[in-house]
Amino acid sequence: MNEDIRRELEAIAMEDSVMKKAFAEWEDISRDPRAWAEYESRRKAILDDAAAVREAELRAQEAEEKGAAEGALQAAENIARNLLTSGMDIETVAQHTGLSKEKVADINRNMH
Repeated sequence: MNEDIRRELEAIAMEDSVMKKAFAEWEDISRDPRAWAEYESRRKAILDDAAAVREAELRAQEAEEKGAAEGALQAAENIARNLLTSGMDIETVAQHTGLSKEKVADINRNMH
């Protein structure tokens, strides 16, 4: 399979001077063990850098999502406090805020 691809690339390279030069350089690197090791080392460094960037992006996204969830919880707790202060019962507050009855009861206890 690789030989077929190589032949196809070689045929394309012979028609384009830039491709021909790139193909010749590739062949030189392929024959020289030191150059090949340098190529592989550089390739690994590039892939490692790309992986580090992606990991940082995922961690940032995760932190943002966590922050949003924490913000929503705080908002629901604040609404619960306001509703409890206005005299609404624990079960109704739980229904309207999405908080558990236990959580609303805790909030109510901590208010007094």
